[in-house]
Amino acid sequence: MKSKYGFVLMAMLFATMGLAQRSDRLFPSELWHKGYMVLMSGDTLKAQIKYDFDNNAALLRHKGTIFSYSTRKILNFEIHDVTSDTYREFFALPYAVRDNYKVPYLFEVLYEGPLTLLSREKVAEETTIHNSGYSSYYSQQPYFTVTEKKLVFDYYILNMKGDIRPVTMRKKDLLQSMRKHSSEIKRYMKRNKLKLTKQEDLVRLVAYYNDLEESGARR
Repeated sequence: MKSKYGFVLMAMLFATMGLAQRSDRLFPSELWHKGYMVLMSGDTLKAQIKYDFDNNAALLRHKGTIFSYSTRKILNFEIHDVTSDTYREFFALPYAVRDNYKVPYLFEVLYEGPLTLLSREKVAEETTIHNSGYSSYYSQQPYFTVTEKKLVFDYYILNMKGDIRPVTMRKKDLLQSMRKHSSEIKRYMKRNKLKLTKQEDLVRLVAYYNDLEESGARR
C-alpha cells in the first residue's frame, strides 16, 4: 500500500521537473548566430554574433576571439537565428531617452516601409500557480508554483522623419501614428480581429498602412 505522503512527494517532484525543463531553455539572445556586421567605419565583419538589448551592444566571435561593440560603433547587422531558422536584421538607431537627447539604441526591424515596425526583446520571469490534484488532512494547500522564463517584446514605430515612438498597446496611440489612414486602419483591425498584443497582427497593420501610403503615392 502506497503511503499518502507519496502523492505529495510525487507532485513536488513533477513541479521540480517542470521548473528544471523551463529553466534549461536557451533564448536567442543567449546563443551565437552566424551573420555579418556593418560598422560605422564602413567595415563589414563576418563572424558569429550574440546580441544584447539590455546593454545596447553585440558580441562577435571570430577564430576563438570575442569582440564587443556598442551601438555607437554599429550601423547594422544580420544573423541567421538558429532557434527559428530565420534571418533577422538589427539596426542601431537614435532614440530619444529624454527631450532633445538621443542615444543609439539597438532595434530589430520587423517590417520596413513609410512606417517601420521595430522591436526590442527581453527575457522575463513569470510565475504561475498549479493544482497538484491532491489534498488531504496533511496537505490543505494542494498547489505549487512554477517560475518560467519567457520572451517579452516591446514594439516601436519609426516614421519617415526619423522619430521612434513606442507602441503602448492602446489602439488610440497606434492610430495617432497612423492618423493619415486611421479610418481605414480601424476598419481593417475590426474586420480581421487584429490584436496589438500579437506580433504578427502588428506586422499586418503596418504592412497595410504602408500599402495605403504607397497606393496613394502612385495616384
